[in-house]
Amino acid sequence: MRFGGNLFRFAKARLLIFGILTLPVALHAQNATVSGTVQDSSGAVVGGATVTATNVSTGIERNTQSSDTGAYTIPSLVPAVYTFTFTKAGFKTVKFQNITLTVDQPLTLDCKFQVGDVSTTVEVSSSAVAPIDTETPTLSNIVEQTQITELPLILRDPYQLVLLGPGVTQSDSGLGGVSITVGVSETTISC
Repeated sequence: MRFGGNLFRFAKARLLIFGILTLPVALHAQNATVSGTVQDSSGAVVGGATVTATNVSTGIERNTQSSDTGAYTIPSLVPAVYTFTFTKAGFKTVKFQNITLTVDQPLTLDCKFQVGDVSTTVEVSSSAVAPIDTETPTLSNIVEQTQITELPLILRDPYQLVLLGPGVTQSDSGLGGVSITVGVSETTISC
């Protein structure tokens, strides 16, 4: 009887250690990343520009600087609505307002500065920013809570929500699954 109790405590301790080691990875997958390139109006890269991401609902800011190649990255942003501000002496401030970031979303947000006074601001509407992942061939779709609660899911199978994505149809094969059409290619995934 004592052997079983020790075995249980050993298994519980290993599970706890595993959970502690994998928690940062699980938390990272819940956040979004914004990256891009900062350029001037002629297309030359701008290094040393300050990029600020401001969470609209909390007011929390995250800052970074563009590198000598004009590239910047702001990782681990909590999914929310943000305002992105780009500033550099000798250029007009550029603001991207109401940019919605979702879970595990990589967003490319490029900035083109115009020569002018820093006190002058160029505002860019969020509708001008395409939420397209240009880094990976990933297709994603956000299913809102109202869609989940109001749609008639006959079998209460959450995999039926996959069919709400663009270009997704139910597969005709006897194995089940879905067919996803992206551009001119088609991929079949069996679930």
